[in-house]
Amino acid sequence: MSEARATITQADLDRLVAEPSADSRIAVAEKVGALFDAGISDRERALAIGIFRAMARDAEVQVRAALSRRLKASPDLPHDVATKLAADVDQVSLPLLQFSPVLNEEDLVAIVRSGAVSKQSAVAQRQDLTGPVADVIVEVAAPAAVATLIANERAAVSDNALERALDRVGAEVSVQEAMAHRRLLPVRVAERLVALASESLRDYVATHHNLSEAATADLVLDARERATLGLSAAAADVRELIDHLFQSGRLTEAIIVRALCTGDFDFFEHALARMAGIPVSNSYRLTHDPAGLERLMQRCGLSKTSTAIALAAVETSRELQYDGNERDRQRYEARVIERVLTQFAHTIADDDAGYLLRRLAGLGTPSPESTPS
Repeated sequence: MSEARATITQADLDRLVAEPSADSRIAVAEKVGALFDAGISDRERALAIGIFRAMARDAEVQVRAALSRRLKASPDLPHDVATKLAADVDQVSLPLLQFSPVLNEEDLVAIVRSGAVSKQSAVAQRQDLTGPVADVIVEVAAPAAVATLIANERAAVSDNALERALDRVGAEVSVQEAMAHRRLLPVRVAERLVALASESLRDYVATHHNLSEAATADLVLDARERATLGLSAAAADVRELIDHLFQSGRLTEAIIVRALCTGDFDFFEHALARMAGIPVSNSYRLTHDPAGLERLMQRCGLSKTSTAIALAAVETSRELQYDGNERDRQRYEARVIERVLTQFAHTIADDDAGYLLRRLAGLGTPSPESTPS
């Protein structure tokens, strides 16, 4: 004969009320909780719910915590029991807040607005977290909870929410790190993250290396340019990155020329097209003709120094028949830097040109294997 199925009885409820031992009451919670989602009768379900309501008021934290752990993922837990446990101390509430499908958006928003960081972080870990709840976390939660949300790839975190997180708590290292490690980032968000990291770098270098303000700013600009051009190489839509840089006033002459001198023709052509207000196809045609490139640079308001460097870079690309194959970019970069520094280092005295030459020299000495023969 098969073993008789365990049932929930009135004796379980009576035992829960009369039993002085917390361990015994926890045993009841384990038994009833295990049976609750296993196809019990309506009468047993009614008894189970009575037991849960009594246990949610139990004076012993460990009893309420046992109930929470057992029922954290139950879709049939009564809403009033779920909200009571969710408002309890952390030991009781956190499992429900992270996993319970019974808690709705209104419940979760109220918890987030309560201001308890541990509870905010538990909500932020929910795999089914919806956009409205994520938006509230970004707007009001502690930085630790915002970082937890951003690290949660399963949560519905919009691009606007990521930008708002940078606005409000972007200076927090935990938020920057969580955002940097997301699988995908919109280009405009990634570019803003670069700018924030540069500010942190400014503070660190100034504090730990006792550099002058000018030297620190120079280092930050160099890091920013490198990172921005790295984003260009990885971006699916360079036009979006260019538009954001232009609108935020960060599409600088140094970045544009530096892009060309490191072989990022796509960035260079899109940047000039944006500045001149012309189609990218026209920019491409003009940048491959010396006279056209000179006119285009002038139309964009770029300096004569930058124009001369650009002409030298384009001529070098023609000489090397640069087509982006293996090691072409390294050979091209090494040759351009060599030519530019040789041609201009001793003939230009103005500050802007001096800055640009420092940027190019800062690209580093080419390795022997990348130096053209």
